Amino acid sequence: MMAYRTSKNERSGIAMNNSQSAPNTSHFSVAQNTSVHNVNFQPHNNSKRDEEKRKKFLTAKYDEHQLNLIKCRLEVESWIWDELRILYDSEDDSYDCEIDLEDLLNCEEEEERRVFLLEKLRHAKVSQDLVDKFINELLAKARKL
Repeated sequence: MMAYRTSKNERSGIAMNNSQSAPNTSHFSVAQNTSVHNVNFQPHNNSKRDEEKRKKFLTAKYDEHQLNLIKCRLEVESWIWDELRILYDSEDDSYDCEIDLEDLLNCEEEEERRVFLLEKLRHAKVSQDLVDKFINELLAKARKL
């Protein structure tokens, strides 16, 4: 970052060159920003130890119980994606169904959750028995969250 230094007259707009059309810039000098604080993105020689410290720092934010809940929730979400591929007979995520676990958990009654899931899965390409099995398994997993 560069900073310009000017005289008092130039800051007030009084100093003009001979043609009086532009300010006199002969007194401008460029000063480089020489900040004492530097950011070093280069890895240190003992990067393995630093990496372990970072891991501890990042996980210290949550207690063990919360981490287990987050892990369990991620496992359920991954399981949902895998099952949706089966229900929609798709190798990738090209099916037109999105089940938001948060929306499911916001339903208070289990019957309300079941209706929510049936509505989401109305275009599944497998039998209704497989859809019902998926819904029952998902509701059982949701009770544990």
